[in-house]
Amino acid sequence: MKKAIYISIFVLLIAGVSAGAAFYKNRIRDDKPPINDNIIITENNDNNEESDCWEGVEMIKNLDRGEVTKNGIAVTFDYPKGWSTFADSQPESAFLYNATSTDEIERGEGADTGPDITISLNDNTEKKSLSDFFNNYANSWYAIYQEKKNAAIDGQSAILVDDSKSDLSLQPELAAFIEKDNQILIVTGDYWVKSEFDAVLDSIKFKR
Repeated sequence: MKKAIYISIFVLLIAGVSAGAAFYKNRIRDDKPPINDNIIITENNDNNEESDCWEGVEMIKNLDRGEVTKNGIAVTFDYPKGWSTFADSQPESAFLYNATSTDEIERGEGADTGPDITISLNDNTEKKSLSDFFNNYANSWYAIYQEKKNAAIDGQSAILVDDSKSDLSLQPELAAFIEKDNQILIVTGDYWVKSEFDAVLDSIKFKR
């Protein structure tokens, strides 16, 4: 009798662990934090076939300096060497692609190819503190990242997070939240382009 009870408990524990792992895997793969309330990562279709979502997309290459602007706030930054962006990008956001990602897009491949670094200005109309905005942004997505530190970028208060060392790291692994008046500049990136991510942060300048 005891043996049967122990076996039942063991089965339940295994089922619970499996369900938990599936939850986190699905969160990593399917739920992406929004950029300006829009999901920017495209996904493959149900048949795992490549779609033609990149057909007709024009990329601008070999850029030196970029800018995002919204509601009177303008921010400039340096593009990593050899990176590109969309020709029709919105003024408040910039999606940066390295040479490999750009090549995939131009060949019409990689339907799930997302930007390697994103930069976006986001309204803080409720005038929340940087900490409150960060903790509540995208359903608290970034608030549970493993590493978090306060910093200053171009003299502005910032919060930097990194989840690359987690057993099941959330995507994107890197993010920076930078406060400027009624706007929050959010920069995100994949860990494998961390050096470029850090260089972009170092190059950020708020126009005054």
